[in-house]
Amino acid sequence: MKTLIIKGLSKSFSIDKNKSFTALNNINLSFEDSGFVSIIGKSGSGKTTLLNMISKFDKPTKGEIYLNKKKYKYKANKDYLFYRDEIGLVAQQYNLVPNLTVMGNVILPLLMSGYKKSKAISKATKLLEYVGLSRDLFEANVNKLSGGESQRVAIARALIRDPKILLCDEPTGALDSLNSKKVMELLSKISKSRLVLMVSHNLQLVKEYCNRIIEISDGSIINDYSNLKFDREVVGASQHYKGHSNWVSKFSFKNYKRRIKRNLFVVASLSISMIITNLVVGFINGKDEAIKNATFQQLDFGNGTISKDEVVSDTGFIKLTKSIRPNLDELKGNQKIIDLFNISPNFSAILPQNIKISVEDSVFDDVYFTPIYSYQGDYIDRSLIKEGVLPSSDILNEAVINLNCYKKLSDQLGYDPFGEYLHLYHKFESVYVNEYEEEITDYFEFDINCRIVGVVNELDYLNSPKIYYSYLALESYMQESVLLNLSTYYDSKITWFDRVMDAEDYSIISSYSYQLFLKDFHYRNLLFNDSIFEEFTFSSNSLTIANSLIGFMDAAEYALFLFLTIGVIGTLLILTIISFTNYSEDRRISAILSSLGAKNSDIENIYVNENLYSGLISLVFSLAASYPLSLLINQIIDKYIGIKNIILIPYLSFFKIPFFYPLIITAVITFLIGIATLIPIKFSKKRSLSLELKAND
Repeated sequence: MKTLIIKGLSKSFSIDKNKSFTALNNINLSFEDSGFVSIIGKSGSGKTTLLNMISKFDKPTKGEIYLNKKKYKYKANKDYLFYRDEIGLVAQQYNLVPNLTVMGNVILPLLMSGYKKSKAISKATKLLEYVGLSRDLFEANVNKLSGGESQRVAIARALIRDPKILLCDEPTGALDSLNSKKVMELLSKISKSRLVLMVSHNLQLVKEYCNRIIEISDGSIINDYSNLKFDREVVGASQHYKGHSNWVSKFSFKNYKRRIKRNLFVVASLSISMIITNLVVGFINGKDEAIKNATFQQLDFGNGTISKDEVVSDTGFIKLTKSIRPNLDELKGNQKIIDLFNISPNFSAILPQNIKISVEDSVFDDVYFTPIYSYQGDYIDRSLIKEGVLPSSDILNEAVINLNCYKKLSDQLGYDPFGEYLHLYHKFESVYVNEYEEEITDYFEFDINCRIVGVVNELDYLNSPKIYYSYLALESYMQESVLLNLSTYYDSKITWFDRVMDAEDYSIISSYSYQLFLKDFHYRNLLFNDSIFEEFTFSSNSLTIANSLIGFMDAAEYALFLFLTIGVIGTLLILTIISFTNYSEDRRISAILSSLGAKNSDIENIYVNENLYSGLISLVFSLAASYPLSLLINQIIDKYIGIKNIILIPYLSFFKIPFFYPLIITAVITFLIGIATLIPIKFSKKRSLSLELKAND
């Protein structure tokens, strides 16, 4: 079957108005669907021109070319699809994509056609093995390959679309004799199943391996003969893929090198903008979890009070409420509260947090006596212990302090307070009015010596020096402490525990609330869910600190986002100005490309690609630079605020999608660069082609 037919093909080049040079003159040829054919001749004879006609790199002056009975068309670039599906080209200099691996080069045509990477790699692996390339080179950079290895990669890439015809322009021109023979043997093997058409100066290799030799001189065929016996194999149908113009990227790269200083300025601008973007995204991505983890570094996180608002007056315009202690049965009716919390009476009216604390003659102000429910079980996070141990049991004679308290005691005492005894003292007066309006006064006196047995490392932000004690131990203490005068009056033992529990819900001694303690510190994340408490009001100092910090970081997020927006707009303006400058400088070059048949979209893509190179370089640099910068900033924030890993750039997973962030930022950058590049080009004043060809002269 005649796969390729050439009829009356001629090609002339104009030298001046009255002279022309005929490179090809009335060429008539036909080729079978397989075989190893060589076109030979002296330099300037027209052999490369003929190859360019077949490859559609050039347009004939007259004549026709048929491939599979389909006539070549040259009106538009759309028919390159026909060429790419049927013809593969191995250029003299290989034209491998630098900085890509062997596998990356070979699978690139399939990836550009929409192939899945896994299928493309599978197909490329078989093809690379077919051309005899060692597996240990599959992931090697092509810049490190020898000439023979590079030629094999180029051949594999040319075959990846299963073309019927393989065109080779001087495939052994840059190789030594050993590698030349290896490549010729490979091409000979390939020619058993498809047509291999080669241009070569090496007559010795041609006679040894090619089964047909066509000799050209001064643009005409002077010899066409069969050389060797040839065994053909059955040729299968070629596959069809979507094609793309590859000249645009090469042209763009040349422009990029020509304007390297200007483009480096673009890289610097984009890099700064993208680094800031990465850090801001990392802050947004990491702040919520970092803040929660930081605020969880409080031994009393999960402890608080619960109250209820009672309407005092409602005029329809103004509603007055007051806080009262909820009915205990009401609280027990809320299953979520019962499941999560221990409910205890609130003794803060009798024993507030700001009691007198002293060591010998030194009195410490602004140190708070703070409850945790128990040192046993999962009520507290034991990982917060920085030094020492937890109390051996729920007693009031042993306590732990936070790091802020440790520093305060150390500074005031002048020595390490660990193991010292704290003297805790508070006196409270209670007046009870009986049914006869008589006042019965009792005194609660809290006088404890408490040894420091442990130090906890807590969040510094808004946190006060604290001494932690067991609330279970305090309940036992209250159950043993008797109101002597009230007990005498009623002739019955009445403890301070009873006094608080039996108090009216709106009296001050009830503290207008109950104390809640989270049963398991692992559930502390649930405290951010207000629906747990329904009509009740839950108050927690630790939660207040957390919400305050979250609010501060939310405000910082808005400020950073505004700053980022201004930076991105500025960067886009720079890109727009540079793109317009580049296009204005190259108006004549653009006109030449148009006169040669380039589409307007291809010319526009030259400048888009030029900026995309800067964008890709900036993307890689910014991703590489953002990581150490984020570590440095995280260290500074951790040191001065106590929040770890607040900037967490989602390199590996974003929205639970692997590598989604690098992909989405690449897509956004590509879109913005396209817009910034095309706007000035689209709005540039269009002139006739003749005037455009004279531009910049």
